Amino acid sequence: MAAFLTRKELKPKYSDWFISLAAVLLVSFLIYKQPDLGTSLIVFTSGFLPVFLTGFPLIFIFFGIAFLGALSPIIFSALSVYQQQRILTLFDPNADPLGTGWNIAQSKTAIGSGGFFGKGYLSGTQSQLDFIPESHSDFIFAVIAEELGLIGISILFLAYALIIYRIFSIAYGSETIFGRLASASIGFIFLIFILINVSMVVGIIPVVGVPLPLVSQGGTSLATHLLAFGFVLSVKRKSGW
Repeated sequence: MAAFLTRKELKPKYSDWFISLAAVLLVSFLIYKQPDLGTSLIVFTSGFLPVFLTGFPLIFIFFGIAFLGALSPIIFSALSVYQQQRILTLFDPNADPLGTGWNIAQSKTAIGSGGFFGKGYLSGTQSQLDFIPESHSDFIFAVIAEELGLIGISILFLAYALIIYRIFSIAYGSETIFGRLASASIGFIFLIFILINVSMVVGIIPVVGVPLPLVSQGGTSLATHLLAFGFVLSVKRKSGW
């Protein structure tokens, strides 16, 4: 997407944005039909970032959000039953504490019980006694909070902040429009993955299958992020600094 939008030195035209958004919507729709709503939304957001960063008018974004808000009842009715239940559980986790609300309830308990210093490595009750589902992948943030406490997650956020800072620094210093756009998009995507996972674990957004970057178990996610970082480093090398 970054390559398409920066193939000319001039600012993209409305036709370029239209073609880009059409391609992103098509790919996202195909993923949604799998069905995988969470991944389709992430793919759409990732594909929309280069469009937004090239100066896409904010007024269109506001109109799009308002339009989706007006259609929200229709969109909700079109979702699968389990997807609807995840959204309802977000507003009232206690409605089904032993079913769809179990994940959020247990993760909140783990995070709250960790306190400032945590219970110690491999000493968390919620995680080690398997109260937290998918504790090695999607909900590993709750495990870190329980066992290492506020100090542990602060160190984790500091490490993430350093990585994101370096990515945007490289993007800012790139000598080409493509390098700046692609690197900045990768930085925002990395940040979005972190925000979605943490927000999911603390119960701000519905539960979706998004791993915590570089921490959750999963070779595919790790390899993808490392490849993206490799691309950013190649931009730095091309910039000669």
